[in-house]
Amino acid sequence: MKRPNAHPKTVAQRREEGEERQAHRETLSPFQQIVVLDNRLGIGEGAKKERKRLLNIMAETRANKKPLTNKQRRAAKRKSKNRKA
Repeated sequence: MKRPNAHPKTVAQRREEGEERQAHRETLSPFQQIVVLDNRLGIGEGAKKERKRLLNIMAETRANKKPLTNKQRRAAKRKSKNRKA
């Protein structure tokens, strides 16, 4: 059932809003992104994979290394699995 006062957004409007949110998120540091998650979901609650990803980026940055891309992380994970096998 549609709400009587609801104005449906077009695909272009939703895409534009999503791009704006993404652009804003890219301006935040990993620590600030974790704070946003804490405010939205509760401290340490939910978004476990995203929190882990952000913490890994923070650790890499602290070690004065260039943060790895997702592709580099997957390659390293595959490499470590191959060593165990």
